[in-house]
Amino acid sequence: MTSDEKPLPSPAFEKVAPRSSPTTTASPIATASPTSKPDFIFPSVTILEKGDVGGLSVLGFLINNTTEAVTQVKIRITLHISSEVTPIWKGIDLPYKHVRPSEKVPFLIHFPDTLLPESVVLEVINFQISGYEDAQLEVQFTGRTFTPEGEHLLLGWITNPDNHPTQIHHFHLLVGYSADEPAAMVAASIYPSSILPHQRAPFLIKLDEDQEQETGSFYPFLDATALSDLVEPSFSFPQYPEAILDPQGNLLIRGIIQNPDKISRWASASVVLLYQDQILSLALLNPPSPLGPGESRAFGLTDFPGWKTRLDELNGQLEDFYVEVFYDPLGCLEFKGQILPLAIEVTGFESTGSTLFIKGITTNPSSHLLSLPAIRAEIRTTNGKLQTSNWTILDETLAQGQSKDFLLAIRLPKGLKLSEMEIDLTGTAILEKSDLPF
Repeated sequence: MTSDEKPLPSPAFEKVAPRSSPTTTASPIATASPTSKPDFIFPSVTILEKGDVGGLSVLGFLINNTTEAVTQVKIRITLHISSEVTPIWKGIDLPYKHVRPSEKVPFLIHFPDTLLPESVVLEVINFQISGYEDAQLEVQFTGRTFTPEGEHLLLGWITNPDNHPTQIHHFHLLVGYSADEPAAMVAASIYPSSILPHQRAPFLIKLDEDQEQETGSFYPFLDATALSDLVEPSFSFPQYPEAILDPQGNLLIRGIIQNPDKISRWASASVVLLYQDQILSLALLNPPSPLGPGESRAFGLTDFPGWKTRLDELNGQLEDFYVEVFYDPLGCLEFKGQILPLAIEVTGFESTGSTLFIKGITTNPSSHLLSLPAIRAEIRTTNGKLQTSNWTILDETLAQGQSKDFLLAIRLPKGLKLSEMEIDLTGTAILEKSDLPF
């Protein structure tokens, strides 16, 4: 578990001038655990009002006051509105896998359509002794930027300084003028689930405009545990990710990833845009189905929030930045199931100049329930050079004989002539484990 009591220093972060805050602080009433185990402590609770949308959120802390690390902590929170209103309560499982003795962990609970309470009662109703080993990671903010839509982005690195691989279960950001009384708790948008020894991986956190303006400092909080063994993925790139633009100046990163192993593997990585070792933006590379032995898979990534703004802030040009790929080893594990093809019928094509839309119907021709049904398209020249690619996941499952409409959007590079291209369309899904014949 990593929780810094002081905000991380970074010359890229200016301090925001103090503003009035809509939050109020309620005195928590912590009741004893119903078991014979030692108690937990709730040192503070902050009520965050939702303004025009109504309702509120309760942001608080729990301290493990036992002599052992714990996991699977379940708490119950009761709001006492007034003597005339029936109390409202919720039970939640804290997501943390390993809470050390005396460690303080944050939690956030939402109550829609609820009035401001007079008091808050917090109880620990269940917990288990943790069998995990704690891990300490280092977090470094390297900059922040924003998107044209008004989202504020925080960028940085997570580093594993230890000699063992580490699993990251959760990564939250406490935002406010004090780590003890934060005004918000935000989950990181992009971060790895694992890091190998002495390696680093990028992260991205999105804040809305209100969260950005109402806060002065940022306090990272990670729930991380040590792993006994983890192997670095051996994926390769027959066509390394390269940056191109569409006719409207939007970014497209295209490439081909290959699994050289003799076993099937999931692929999970972050594709990062860097300029002079500064992160511009990043996107996830997570194909919807595993790659078989020796299989190559084309991709086209377009969701790199804030990249142009950040590049302009650093006085860089398009040709100045470069692309790196950071694997998530835990997300690249062996796959022992089966991949089955879907039947596809194309019903129409429509091009807007920057995007090709492919409409169609896909059907599960097998006698099994299939999961993660996906449609993938690759556009290549007649000599086989990849121009662009994309995929879409249709639903969680597709039953035997079931059909589903699909609409797949593919970003087109500037100057591409569709009449001179070949389009390869495929559909795949995963055989549910309960149906596996082995």
